[in-house]
Formats: sequence, C-alpha cells, structure tokens
Amino acid sequence: MSELKCTLKTIRPIETGTSKAGKDYQTQYFKVEYQDGQYNAETWFKLFGSKIGILDGIAEGTAVKVEFNPTSREWNEKIFTENNAWRITKLEPAATPVPAAPPAHSPAPAFPVNADEPHDDLPF
Repeated sequence: MSELKCTLKTIRPIETGTSKAGKDYQTQYFKVEYQDGQYNAETWFKLFGSKIGILDGIAEGTAVKVEFNPTSREWNEKIFTENNAWRITKLEPAATPVPAAPPAHSPAPAFPVNADEPHDDLPF
C-alpha cells in the first residue's frame, strides 16, 4: 500500500467493456499532480470495479490523498505498470499561518553629546 498527497488534475470518463470470460467491467482513470523534490510531477491512477464512484463529489483542482497499490506485470517482454487506487480523501486547504507579532522594540540608546562639539545627528 502506498499513499500520495496531490492535486486532482484530470478525471477521464468511465469506460465499460466485456472480459474474455463474458463479464462486464468498468474502469476509470484520473491524473494527479504532486511535488517531487523541487519539480511538479504527474501520474495516472486506475479505478476498477467496486471502486468506480469514489471520485464522485471531488472536482478537478481539489487537493486529495490517494491510497493505492502499484502493480507491474510482464507480457511478451513488455512491462505494464498500474497504480490501482482504492481510497481517495479530500484534504482540507492549508490554513494561512498567522504571522507572529514583531518583537517588542526598545529605543536605541542615546549617544552622549559632547558640549564642546557642534551638535549633529551622526554618531561619529
């Protein structure tokens, strides 16, 4: 099991089909964007069977946490990898931090004034 905090970018329509065994199925793909070090990266996830519908009520552009199982298989010397999502949770927008109050400022110490010299504002 893996999880990824990201932003939902694209939701593809539900695809339907029939397996070789004659069973009907549904699949849906969605793309997310996440921070990978200093760069933004994107990846696709797959919803299958009973997981169709877990995106209902979640709009593109929403911050989410996706829990998924990455899987790979080899067929005819080619490798196929999928990220099968099984839970999607909306993330609350980050609260804007309240800036800390500036430290109390005490006035600078006064420089001694020599009565023999003309008065100016420069300390030297």
